[in-house]
Amino acid sequence: MAMLSFFRKSWFAGGVTLLWFVLGMSLGTPIHLVPGSDPGLLATPLQAQELPIVQETEQSRQLVRKQRKELLRQNFEKTKRDAEELATLAKALQDDLAKSNENVLSLTVVDKAEKIEKLAKRIKNTARGF
Repeated sequence: MAMLSFFRKSWFAGGVTLLWFVLGMSLGTPIHLVPGSDPGLLATPLQAQELPIVQETEQSRQLVRKQRKELLRQNFEKTKRDAEELATLAKALQDDLAKSNENVLSLTVVDKAEKIEKLAKRIKNTARGF
């Protein structure tokens, strides 16, 4: 029973807070977002925020293109290194499996399989651009 009254009280407090916020926004009065905060942090409805206008110049566009090209080159080189490592690990896993039998699997086989899985996922995410 005590838990139910707690939920009723918290629901009521949340509803009152939401109502206060909506009424304040509709009346156009400034609302402090955080009580006791800087008065510069007031919210008023339909207040247009002045954003600095950034003018793109040819020089900035060239810089962005150059940075993008360098990033793509670095990602490609990293993907090539990861693919080489993946092939090496896969060959080592194949050799380890050839040495073991159906009754015994070593812990290194499991570790190598996990490393291969992580490396393959990293290559896939890099190729997708994540």
